[in-house]
Amino acid sequence: MNNLIIDIGNTNKKVAVENNGKIVFLECYDTFSVDELNVLEQKHTFDYVILSSVSLKDETMKSYLRSKYQCLVLSDKTPIPIINHYQSPDTLGTDRLAGVVAANNLYADTNCLVIQLGTCITCDFINKKGEYIGGSISPGLQMRLKALNHFTDKLPLINKLSFNDFIGKTTDESIQSGVFNGILYECNGSINQYKNTYPDIKIIVTGGDMLYFNHRFQHEIISIPHLVIVGLSIILKHNVAFQKN
Repeated sequence: MNNLIIDIGNTNKKVAVENNGKIVFLECYDTFSVDELNVLEQKHTFDYVILSSVSLKDETMKSYLRSKYQCLVLSDKTPIPIINHYQSPDTLGTDRLAGVVAANNLYADTNCLVIQLGTCITCDFINKKGEYIGGSISPGLQMRLKALNHFTDKLPLINKLSFNDFIGKTTDESIQSGVFNGILYECNGSINQYKNTYPDIKIIVTGGDMLYFNHRFQHEIISIPHLVIVGLSIILKHNVAFQKN
């Protein structure tokens, strides 16, 4: 069985092809339209498709997929293999949902905190009973750098994406220190809060900016770069099985 998995994020678009449980193609695109999909179709055939999108601009893609394939567009109405206690499910990002589904599948009967370091920084908690409770959302690395430049007259837009000190000796370094260390303090603080209540919790980190921070966390973490793709695959298979039954 060949499955096409599409994850449309705020910045990057990840596309994977899964053949009998094995990822045989995985690519990250700046843009992914029907044209790019047509190129992919020349090399692969698909039995099922799942589309997860946090964008409101992909109606053409949805229409194309639905007209040609058995396509599941992930939403708050989609059956999932966890219990969702989020109190505004219609506004829950599908990437956040896929992340906790993957965490629960990989670490069953375990409390898990999923940290996604992308356009936004999200922390999402799913307990050992497979109940998704909720979490937090804050600006990501690039958003913070751009905000400092946009909302001030003199602060520059920083392109260098690393800083290994906590004292900035120039304005550029001070911005790097504030943004990088601010994210690090925020994530470590969140982890500490969860660990105070759930000492055995597993910390799973994913997202495009994870490599900047992985080695700086105070606690042991599990890095899974393509966690959302894993979660989407699980949700798709859950729905295929659901339809067959």
